[in-house]
Amino acid sequence: MSRIFIEQWIIMYQLLLKEEPLSLNNAEKGRKEEYRKRLHALIDARYDLEGKSAPLDRSHRCYLLVAYLFKGKKSRDIDNILKYTQDAFSKKIFKDDSQVFFCLSEAISMDSGDYTLLDMDKFDPDIAADIYEFAGSEYDKDHLSVTYIECGDMNSNFYKSALEIVWK
Repeated sequence: MSRIFIEQWIIMYQLLLKEEPLSLNNAEKGRKEEYRKRLHALIDARYDLEGKSAPLDRSHRCYLLVAYLFKGKKSRDIDNILKYTQDAFSKKIFKDDSQVFFCLSEAISMDSGDYTLLDMDKFDPDIAADIYEFAGSEYDKDHLSVTYIECGDMNSNFYKSALEIVWK
């Protein structure tokens, strides 16, 4: 599958992690490297990037979105998920994490139906289908979350203040 071109000038990479993401709170010795390898394998499989250099070179100003979709009690702090996820994307999607100028992380309860607020029109169809499947599935203590990760080029539509006003 190739990267998504929503408009001719927008490049976006999407990934759905179907396991609990690593966070600063649960990163025992060696787990950060395991997490990075798992995300790299998912990225390689989805975008055929194995052995290739990061497609977003240093000329790109990047954004990163992490949406932790959970059932039951929220078991991860979203700010702690963001760091290791961003580190894993470094050298795989973008050259260096200094290229990331905008990050958004959110936790969305699947139990409350908040996921319906997600505009999935621009999601890859298979990712949207997996999210809907997870939403409709029975509670499973061994599968409490999925995490949607998106990375791409920033453009003039990115706002950095008064988000509550801008996004309403």
